[in-house]
Amino acid sequence: MSSQNLTKHVISVAASNLALPMAAFAAGPILAHSLGVEGRGQLTAAVAPLMLFTAIGTIGLPEAVNYFVARNPRLSQSVVRSASWLLALSGALATVIAIGAAPLLAGGSATVQSLIVMAVLATMPTLIIGAVRGAAQGLHLWNRVNAERYVTASTRLLALISLWASGHLTPFTGTLALVISPLLGGLAYVRLPLQKLGHREKMPVGTLMGYGTRIWLGSLSGILLARIDQVLMTPLGGAYALGLYAVAVNIAEVVLITNHAVRDVMFSADAADSNDERIYMSSRLSMLTSALIGLIICLSMPMWVPVVFGGEFDGSILPAAVLIAAYIIWVPGSMAGATLSARGRPGQRSIGLFIATVANVMCLILLVPGGGALGAAYAMLIGNVVASAYTLWCVRRYFGMHIWSFYSVRPSDIRLILGKLTAFTRGKERGSG
Repeated sequence: MSSQNLTKHVISVAASNLALPMAAFAAGPILAHSLGVEGRGQLTAAVAPLMLFTAIGTIGLPEAVNYFVARNPRLSQSVVRSASWLLALSGALATVIAIGAAPLLAGGSATVQSLIVMAVLATMPTLIIGAVRGAAQGLHLWNRVNAERYVTASTRLLALISLWASGHLTPFTGTLALVISPLLGGLAYVRLPLQKLGHREKMPVGTLMGYGTRIWLGSLSGILLARIDQVLMTPLGGAYALGLYAVAVNIAEVVLITNHAVRDVMFSADAADSNDERIYMSSRLSMLTSALIGLIICLSMPMWVPVVFGGEFDGSILPAAVLIAAYIIWVPGSMAGATLSARGRPGQRSIGLFIATVANVMCLILLVPGGGALGAAYAMLIGNVVASAYTLWCVRRYFGMHIWSFYSVRPSDIRLILGKLTAFTRGKERGSG
């Protein structure tokens, strides 16, 4: 993949990655003012298990589809078909387990329990969409991936606004909007141009599962590291604490927009053609952008959070600042983890994320009962420090990469990104002219 195309993909994916956080941020005040802290917590408690059990059910297959399709596009049809059947079975099992765990995750609330049961019914279709998305990423069809995100974000926001305007926004209807919108986003992959070698040429299921299960622990741990706090907050600290924490996460995740885009594109690019310098530069630029966005948010939060979300959400400001620091620290480790997976060592990335998740859960148990939302934020910070340190150590050990090169921002990096952005903007202007 050429440098110019790589830059275009990163910028376009970054723009689409912005859609979901911005939609969530725009919907945040609506949910906060309509539902209050308690209702906001119930809504988050309902949706969080869906994300958790979807992660459990992936078995690493979406990433495996991305990996094998990127290496051999002609196998894409066979890979997607095999992965979809496996994910359908996995999704059915995950749904049953999630329904059984609903009473525990609801923290004794019958309302939250019924919302969890309703939400997790979307587990199977969500998993199958993940397989097709992996193929689109492996084929570098980023326009399809971007379209999915735009459709998901727009339908989610429009649904919430419509419910609010009509006076029908409740934890129940809000859960429906959050669950159904990603399924509508999956329509972006209709008639995806998959390729095949021939009737006898198929991707062996064992090979697909072998890579998937090695990367699965890391994928699962990554989701757990990002979402287990919201799953455990209700039984550990109550819906009110979760309501504050949900807003803090809503604010802080904006800093990860660039990192997610760069990581996704770099995984496919490095699987096809390994390049250390490209990884170093991507890590530095992603970290710099995240830090600048985070600084702006931290300095301005006291002015707009009480206005936008309401005075009762003042308790979200400090947890949001801690989460922003946690996410910035994670950026180089995230790029190192993508490198491990792209170069055939997903198991090492998985081990690091698993260790970090264990540390995160232990800290949640210790800190949330007394510290609430702030305790959960510090638990996330500790988990991210552990994960980043381990993955960076692994790329140094296995590939001889220099850890400092992931961090050391250079003037040439800044000039390069400004030049690429300028060229990209001019190209867009010519295309529209």
